[in-house]
Amino acid sequence: MVLATPSLAEGGLARRRCHVDAVQDDLTAYIYEPEQEDHPMPPLLDLIAIIALGFCAALGMGSLLVPSWAAGVVRLVADPDPEKPGGFSEFRATYGGLLLLIHLSALIILLQGSLDLTYKIFALFPVAMGWIGAGFGRTLSLILDGKENRSKGLIPVWIPMELILGLMILAPAFGLQS
Repeated sequence: MVLATPSLAEGGLARRRCHVDAVQDDLTAYIYEPEQEDHPMPPLLDLIAIIALGFCAALGMGSLLVPSWAAGVVRLVADPDPEKPGGFSEFRATYGGLLLLIHLSALIILLQGSLDLTYKIFALFPVAMGWIGAGFGRTLSLILDGKENRSKGLIPVWIPMELILGLMILAPAFGLQS
């Protein structure tokens, strides 16, 4: 018979008290089992976020190491004005280091087994909102900036990709239970 399941502070185990009826003394046996989390993270939702964060970190790594590749992806010219060089520095910093470390940081926090899911969401939320905001901004550009964009190009491809990446990064939040 299980009479109580108090949580042990150390070791992440739950202690179950079972009374043995067959003996006259009030003997107590303890059975240790893994503790159930208050908000279990479904492995699939966790995996979705890990894949998205890893993909975005890889984009950052690629931009950090090969800024000419980043320039081609975002369709910007590294040094449009020969009097003002330094465009590769921007590609390495903004599209490289910033993307790499923001996504790696969120990934490291997500993988911390000792943290409650609620705290992990606080790390994932701003990163996800950044991608969703980029998708909304690009949608506005598609609607309002017609001739300034020269052509639609990859804008219709990037919009759903950015929105999907944001939702994928936020996927563990969909596993929260009230």
